[in-house]
Amino acid sequence: MLRPIVTTIDRAADGWESFLAGREAYREMSRAGFTKSFIPTEYGGAGFSMIDIAVAAEELTRIDINVPTTLLASGLGLQPVIQYGTPEQKQRFLRPFADDPEGELLASYAFTDVAGGANFDSPDPAGGIQTFARRDGDEWVISGEKHYTTNGTGWAKKGCQLYTVVCRTDPAQELISRSP
Repeated sequence: MLRPIVTTIDRAADGWESFLAGREAYREMSRAGFTKSFIPTEYGGAGFSMIDIAVAAEELTRIDINVPTTLLASGLGLQPVIQYGTPEQKQRFLRPFADDPEGELLASYAFTDVAGGANFDSPDPAGGIQTFARRDGDEWVISGEKHYTTNGTGWAKKGCQLYTVVCRTDPAQELISRSP
């Protein structure tokens, strides 16, 4: 599925063409169940372990890095919902991805700020994550800029279906890092 498109992806004139060159391979991966492998079975997914996903990713990236990156970035964008979402949030956000046999839906994990990502957990509030979220009534308003938001365009340059945005809610407070 990947080997026949590697040359097309590598010779694409720009990043957008390269991304689209892998679209059919991504559909095939979706039909084979890869796109729902991350999702727990109770929400319609395949419930693969992280080790299963890592082994599959290693094998896929031996042939091509681009299409598997699209897959892995979508899984990464879903992880905060999988790990920390309420049952209602999991149903609302995960079920559509599990019920998407053609790979039309993409998730994105917006992590890296303009100033960089290596210092994300700096205890100095002036460093690290500089994207902020604040409450405005019932809504969250996010301000800041992100780089390298894989899948952020979606397949039609209209955005992806789910963005997970790493941000701070209190600019004066240290970023608290959680470990599973």
